[in-house]
Amino acid sequence: MVLIRPEIWIPDPTSREYRSDLDEVKSEGVMIIFYPRIITDSVFASYFAKLGIRLGLLSRELSFRVPLTPSSDSISSYPLTPVKIFSACPMAYDYGQHIPQALRGFLCANVYPINLMNLASVHDVASRCVASISRLSIRRFRANIIIQGPSAFVEDSWKRIRIQPQHGNDCDGIEIYTVSRTMRCKLPNVDPDTGIRHPTEPDRTLRSYRRIDQGDPTNACLGMQLVPTVRG
Repeated sequence: MVLIRPEIWIPDPTSREYRSDLDEVKSEGVMIIFYPRIITDSVFASYFAKLGIRLGLLSRELSFRVPLTPSSDSISSYPLTPVKIFSACPMAYDYGQHIPQALRGFLCANVYPINLMNLASVHDVASRCVASISRLSIRRFRANIIIQGPSAFVEDSWKRIRIQPQHGNDCDGIEIYTVSRTMRCKLPNVDPDTGIRHPTEPDRTLRSYRRIDQGDPTNACLGMQLVPTVRG
């Protein structure tokens, strides 16, 4: 997230380029969000994208913008939606239509770039709080690598992980180091599909048997924080 760069543009009436009919002026300014260009996995597309960046034909960053204050002729496009920020519930304009799909491919877990979750571990937690949450989605835990096959919580002691194509050789893979277990706050209590927060679960269940890290005995662990050994 540190690579996402916001800027706020405020119109200057004294500028020679100032025009009152511009959307940016009508909205009393805009917020511009810059984020790194994602290089696709396709060898062909990746080659030309990198070449274009080197030659200055493509920018290293992409961006999108949202109005600071919707103008009178566009305000109907932004419905007011209640947003819960801790104990406050202000109304805010929904700017979701401006967020590009490319940004979703860049977003990653907090703290470290990779958060690994074992599906069997989530199933174990889900079975213990099924009375409160009938279906505990793994999406609550914001993983960007999900593994299936190993038994529950075996990942707690992993030190290094190697990922490679099923039919490739060792040179085709990438090695990833585990940095720490993922300490869990109460954010997984929020259903990502509805935005509704459960008052206690799965945090209470996790704390009942997953406070396993001596570095932080007050919080529960689920998942592993990782860093790759190569850039890219």
